[in-house]
Amino acid sequence: ATAVTRLREGAYDEAVAAADAVVDMLDRGLPTTVRWGDVGAGALEVYVELLEEGGEYAEMHRRDLLRRARRASKILRRVSRQFWHIRARTAFLRGLLLWERGRSRRALRAWRKAERIALEMGVPSEVARARFEIARHGCAGDDREAYLAEAAETFRRLGADHLLRRVE
Repeated sequence: ATAVTRLREGAYDEAVAAADAVVDMLDRGLPTTVRWGDVGAGALEVYVELLEEGGEYAEMHRRDLLRRARRASKILRRVSRQFWHIRARTAFLRGLLLWERGRSRRALRAWRKAERIALEMGVPSEVARARFEIARHGCAGDDREAYLAEAAETFRRLGADHLLRRVE
């Protein structure tokens, strides 16, 4: 939670340091509480959002952020086998990382997987996030406008203003 909070505040060095601490802790062994799955997903989200935002910080640290994100993604995939509730989010974040690495087909597969898992689990926020990325990257075909409208409505209903701003 600290890592994501620092990211939203624009304190990028602190966000990365907090994300690193979480990833290091998860790498030392599987967590014993459900909360760690969410915290680990937040750490990966910090890295991929920084990469996606671009800007001076991301340009200066791109190679290092990619390395950190790949490591976090690998660890989070392992953790998601124990804590299923983060499976959709893990696939979604993996899609963002793959897109940043220029692996567009694999990214689309990861977002479709996130969409499928989120639908099965009944997690509308993750369905909306996956569909937003699918639509944003031109992979939704005729469903593009519907995906964007649905994502906006879901983010509005959930009060996810930072995600809603991305759609609008």
